[in-house]
Amino acid sequence: MTLQPVQARILLVDDQPLVLHSVTTMLADTGHLIVTADGGLEAVRQLNASTFDLVLLDLMLPDISGQDVMDYMR
Repeated sequence: MTLQPVQARILLVDDQPLVLHSVTTMLADTGHLIVTADGGLEAVRQLNASTFDLVLLDLMLPDISGQDVMDYMR
């Protein structure tokens, strides 16, 4: 019996488009589903809309802080 790889849902949050693009490109070949948010408010919207296995979160966001997003996730 062979095990099938698990597809994780990853939320990537950063206000810098180049970072979002670079990390998304780096993770593209992993087979995981990558969802991006360009700020804290968008991250909260994504968290309300779906569940994620992993959140890669910038702490210094222009609208609400990454710490506030972490508090929301808790």
